[in-house]
Amino acid sequence: MAKKEGDEKLNEWKNKLSAPPSTDPEDRQRCIAALPNFAQPILDLIHTHTNMQATLIVGGPEPADGGRLNIISMHAGSIKGPVGMNFGQAEREGFQEVITPLFSRYLRKCYTKSECHAQALPSSNPILSWLTGNKVSVHRADWDIDPSAAAAAPLNSAPRPSTPVPLRPASPLSAHGSPPPSLRGSPPPSLPGSPPHSPDPIRPSDVREEESVSGKKRKASSLSIVDSGAGGERGGAKKRRGMTSAVAPPTPSLLGSPPVRQCFVHTTWASHG
Repeated sequence: MAKKEGDEKLNEWKNKLSAPPSTDPEDRQRCIAALPNFAQPILDLIHTHTNMQATLIVGGPEPADGGRLNIISMHAGSIKGPVGMNFGQAEREGFQEVITPLFSRYLRKCYTKSECHAQALPSSNPILSWLTGNKVSVHRADWDIDPSAAAAAPLNSAPRPSTPVPLRPASPLSAHGSPPPSLRGSPPPSLPGSPPHSPDPIRPSDVREEESVSGKKRKASSLSIVDSGAGGERGGAKKRRGMTSAVAPPTPSLLGSPPVRQCFVHTTWASHG
């Protein structure tokens, strides 16, 4: 009788091993809950026999947590120092900010929301509620955790059409690092109290040319002076007006040359009254 019962149990065990895995949410949750007890000793053996650090990361819908996407990580090995910390503890910030979001994005491409909701169990007793120890950690990877998760789409999905942007001619400022000379404003006026702008230096050739021109004007002016006629007061003699000259004050040269005298001739013609 005992032998018969033993054979039945053995056959049942063999059938379970050879049968495909159960898809029942309760059976899957049972396997998820047994993961730390099953996988942690294997990770410790890997670290002991190879002297290498070991990390196991699993993730997917957890039936006991309403089908939400969760990530379970287990580690073996530690850093040197008085406080031995494994990978998840020593690099906690980087693990939560880099590895966990990256793996979460991958999980959201592997499952749909309907598939996750179909795995939910009526009772809620997730592994996070009873998990203890420092070697195993659980992280949420569901859609409602990351606001940008809704924008994450599978790799084989069609890209969204881009919004056309009207073409505009490139402005001179965008084509050049600095505005071109034509767009540069005139320099600001000098501030009150600043010294006046000194005149340009006078070259000797300019002085000789100006003196020759002034001499010609004086000669023409002397020939144009008309004496009073014989008509006296009746004839209305021409009014004689001489030429007036103005001498500019000497301007010191910026190049060190001696000051030059500049002459300006003004001639006025008078007609008969």
